[in-house]
Amino acid sequence: MSAANPNTIIHQHLQPTCPEKPSPMIDEKPASEKYAAVGRAAKTQKPTPMTIENPTPPTALPPRWKKFTLFFVVALGVLAVDWATKQWVLETMPLYTQKVVIPGFFNLVHVRNTGVAFSFFAGAETPWRVPVLAGLTVAALGVVFFLYWECGPEEKVKRLALSLIAGGASGNLTDRLRFGNVVDFLDFYLGPYHWPAFNVADMAVTLGAAGLLFALLRGETKKPRRR
Repeated sequence: MSAANPNTIIHQHLQPTCPEKPSPMIDEKPASEKYAAVGRAAKTQKPTPMTIENPTPPTALPPRWKKFTLFFVVALGVLAVDWATKQWVLETMPLYTQKVVIPGFFNLVHVRNTGVAFSFFAGAETPWRVPVLAGLTVAALGVVFFLYWECGPEEKVKRLALSLIAGGASGNLTDRLRFGNVVDFLDFYLGPYHWPAFNVADMAVTLGAAGLLFALLRGETKKPRRR
């Protein structure tokens, strides 16, 4: 049996001995108590409100342009009805013919008007007649558009009247640019007395003018803007 090396014995005695780490304490609480404590903590904690930074507003027309919805709906509606009725007359009735609807009171006719509404100034046969009348119509439409722009939301009768005028003027302007004259087909009369033939566009202009007069007499005015 060999003798132990004295250096090895000394080295072993000189090595430090690390103290044993204490074992972690084990929570002896049952799982049900742990879950109950978590639930109580959740109830006492106040919820954090959600905030949306810089929300994107929905796309919408500005207030000034939004009120033009009525203008375009009415004006385009008048223009469509006027075009459809004139097209029916062009396709079904030869020029200068008539159909009796109510004897002694109302006929459908096919005539051409070289003047303005209700055949006024129809006898002015000059080379500048068509461009001048078309230019005057465009200028009138510009004035109507401006007046509508200046209307307030409470001026409902005035806005409707201007929309009717715009639709009627556009209908007759379309005829004048296409044919150099306007198609008329409504003939009202009593015995031998005939009112000048007219069309849907003329009716819209007349109703619009009456509406403007009614709004004026009624005292419908725009409220002053807040500054």
